[in-house]
Amino acid sequence: MDGIRYREQTVQLQKGDILYLFTDGITEAMNKAEDLYGEDKLQSILSFGEKYPEPTTENGTAESVCKLVSDDLAAFTDGAEQSDDITMLCIRYMGGE
Repeated sequence: MDGIRYREQTVQLQKGDILYLFTDGITEAMNKAEDLYGEDKLQSILSFGEKYPEPTTENGTAESVCKLVSDDLAAFTDGAEQSDDITMLCIRYMGGE
């Protein structure tokens, strides 16, 4: 697309790593008070911690990461109408040769 700058980066995935892709509709989602969900909120979920335990091969899948974000986003927006698409894709690298 004209006028859009893209950045290319190569990363080495380790077995069990999860790649999370999303549109700006996630971070720009608003609640009824018109507060943005924001990058900080998303990062707090994806960095995992006490409130959001990191999924492992035993207790989680790429699907569970998307569900975690989706559920948190739904609670935050609480039915507020959104003006942008909300799209995400989670991929777990299972390793290989």
